[in-house]
Amino acid sequence: MSKRKLFAIIISVPILSASCIAYAQTNHVDPPGLVVTTPIQPQSAIVPSGALHVPFTTVDLTARGTDIIIDSITVVKSGASDNEAFDDILLLDSNGEVVSEGSLDDDNTVHFTDPIYIPRDTTLRLTVATNMTEDLTDFDGQIASFTITNIAAHGYIPVH
Repeated sequence: MSKRKLFAIIISVPILSASCIAYAQTNHVDPPGLVVTTPIQPQSAIVPSGALHVPFTTVDLTARGTDIIIDSITVVKSGASDNEAFDDILLLDSNGEVVSEGSLDDDNTVHFTDPIYIPRDTTLRLTVATNMTEDLTDFDGQIASFTITNIAAHGYIPVH
């Protein structure tokens, strides 16, 4: 086998309804790259005014065979709800720590652009959560959901 240089992969994973695997072509049985599980949506629930870190969507990201850096995650709000009901949109890790935060734009979209590092052969669980406004009176009966629509990432993969 000849020596090959390290190379970077750019991964853009649209998250719709099925598990997605993006990877660089190699001779390995389990190719290295980012493995994304099917997002999990919690059951609908009543959320009190001023509630913090209300979970909406959870996804597991696994850096298989290489370190991965998530460059951006795009999340879209859908449902009959006003953007003003949400103070902040957050990405939380499995310990409930804020990894990134943003706010909804006019297209009901938030772009998280803080880099997120996932070490080789580890899994990071991320939850899209919100902080609710102090007064939800004008938003009674509204229902919202948040969908991860894109993940852009890169990593360095040694090819032997």
